[in-house]
Amino acid sequence: MLAAAMAIGAFAQTTVPTCTTAGVAANVHPEGLTELLGAVSLYCTGGTAGATANVTAFVGLQNATITNSPNSNGSLGISVSISNGAGSYQASASALVNGTQTMVVQGILYTIPTGGITTQITITGIRAAIGSTPNLQVVYANVGGVGINVSSVAPVPLGVPGATGSVLTSYLSGGVPCNGSPLPSLIDFPDFLAAGTASSSLRVTEGYSDAFTNLDQNLANGTRIVVSLAGYPTGARVFVPDTLVGSSGTGPTSTGAFGTFAQVGFYSPGSGTGQLLLTRVDQADQYGAGGNPVLYAAPSAPSSFPNMTEVILKNGAATVTYQIIESAPSIRESVQIPVFVTAGPTACTTVVQPTMSAKIGPISTVAIADSTQPFPRFVSATAASDCSVIGDCSASYFPTLNVSTTAITLNGSAYGSPQLQAFQVSNSGQGLISYTISVAYPAGAATGWLTVTPASGYNTTGVNVSANPGTLQPGAYSATITVNAGQYGLQTIAVTFNVGSPGVTIQSIVNAATFLQGGPLTAGSIASLYGLNLNGKVVTVSFSGVPATVFGIYQLSGNNGLQQQINLLVPASLAGQTSANAVVNVDGVLSNTFPVSLVQNSPGVFNPGILNQNYSVNTAAAPAKVGTIISAYMTGLTIPLTGQVTIKIGSTDFLVPQYAGVAPTLTGVQQINVLIPTALPFTGNQAGFQVCIPSLDPTQRLCSPAVPLYLTQ
Repeated sequence: MLAAAMAIGAFAQTTVPTCTTAGVAANVHPEGLTELLGAVSLYCTGGTAGATANVTAFVGLQNATITNSPNSNGSLGISVSISNGAGSYQASASALVNGTQTMVVQGILYTIPTGGITTQITITGIRAAIGSTPNLQVVYANVGGVGINVSSVAPVPLGVPGATGSVLTSYLSGGVPCNGSPLPSLIDFPDFLAAGTASSSLRVTEGYSDAFTNLDQNLANGTRIVVSLAGYPTGARVFVPDTLVGSSGTGPTSTGAFGTFAQVGFYSPGSGTGQLLLTRVDQADQYGAGGNPVLYAAPSAPSSFPNMTEVILKNGAATVTYQIIESAPSIRESVQIPVFVTAGPTACTTVVQPTMSAKIGPISTVAIADSTQPFPRFVSATAASDCSVIGDCSASYFPTLNVSTTAITLNGSAYGSPQLQAFQVSNSGQGLISYTISVAYPAGAATGWLTVTPASGYNTTGVNVSANPGTLQPGAYSATITVNAGQYGLQTIAVTFNVGSPGVTIQSIVNAATFLQGGPLTAGSIASLYGLNLNGKVVTVSFSGVPATVFGIYQLSGNNGLQQQINLLVPASLAGQTSANAVVNVDGVLSNTFPVSLVQNSPGVFNPGILNQNYSVNTAAAPAKVGTIISAYMTGLTIPLTGQVTIKIGSTDFLVPQYAGVAPTLTGVQQINVLIPTALPFTGNQAGFQVCIPSLDPTQRLCSPAVPLYLTQ
């Protein structure tokens, strides 16, 4: 189309004006989808003096699509002005969009002046989707026309995106205290301050000096700040100010965050440069569109803004939208958005830390002309930190991540037990800090051997590091632990794990009847210890220095013949203890120290371990008949018994045994004799058999894992 226009112009160059082109490069929001570009001008001379020039101009954009939408009167909002020796006036031209990147403005009429006077045709009002432009390129335009001869064809710049996002932020979290946060009797800003209600504050700063745009009544929504709240616990209530005064105001709104004075916002009109003023938009949607601003214009008299509104949380989250009413275009401004939270006391052990973030809005993804979409509108863009702009990145009121970065070295043996160490993460600044902790391995190296717990935390947290050799071969292994607190810092810790040849190693100690990994043991019960290189001439096992009775050592298959099993009696003298450290001594060589938990009762029935009334072992081939007595052999009960033993067979519960106590001649073993009810229901040829005893909580029972009891009628 442009080529055709230029050809027509060339054909008529003896009778029509010749024009050069120019453009005004406007600053535009890098997230904007309906950004107002700068003016396009045609400077025309020549042509037949006194004749009427009838110009159709074509403006073809590079790097962006046109998003002018028809307004209420059907116009695209394009304005054309004429300036020459006859004066300056608005031309009654019409505009249309041809495709996605070309604006056609037709019916531009003017009388060609005499004496070689230049006529300036200026086109304004073109809007474009900057936010959908890759890499935020400058928007250029190629300009041509019909009824004129365009002598310059070089593209002209019309829009320059801001070097940063339109919105930069910093967040100071006051959290939700475990001891609660009071609700004042009056819901206004001064009373929240006086009551000491917990609050968090989000500081929102312009990415460049004119990023905050004053409310234009010709635009459907104007520029807004969309604030997202998340992470509030059940029962919490949040309140926000209806109107905010920014940094250029007479009294900026603040709870005292970011080193400022706590005060209700105070605005004074007529300051000359404007004072930043924002108002909450009631009933705006989650994208910041629609709704009704609390204020539609800045007040004409000095005003303070104490009014607060509760924001209804859904699943601990909400969105609050603020409309920019007034700003100072020549300076970079910021505003604090405080959120007060009320909650009753809870049983939490750490302060709950909600989150706040802000984006310029309304938010949309539509990068074409669409009259049903918000106007203006912006793509969703995560805000960067504003502390470098404000110059307070190292201020004491910001949280500061504090981690010892001393390298961690752990030594273990192949097939051995995990090696443990710990470090602490803390906040050496003020407020609350949250962080995540992750592990990374060199490319191509063994992975999965290092774990850290917890994987995240707030303020001060003790972090446990566990290096598990598993099946690692002897050698040196490395990893990196990263503690990431976002804008408040990132620290790394180098970890080296030296894995030696397998030595005397305890891998696990379990109840000899249940074999539950990590399960607790009972003093005086039988346990099975599994490990590596446990064979020797003299092998002993001790629990916190107390010798255990060793029944036997057995060779196991696997692990290159290195693994053995030791059956032993947990020392009865450990009764009343809650933990002990086990060590194996093989011909004077000590194993690793292996921690075990001790409890009053840890019942487990051996399988097979039930005898029928005729003393045969209970199996599928030799079931017990209902109405007979069986004897079950188990370990894990404290003797003397600490409560009434009861039996559960299938769905029949609370059977009282005829005998429950020590199994004669079997050290560490208990015997249970019980009559199988004649009317016992069971499916197939078996039912689950469990032995139960009251736990430390008298309302609860502790039952052994079910083992099969084979039955017949």
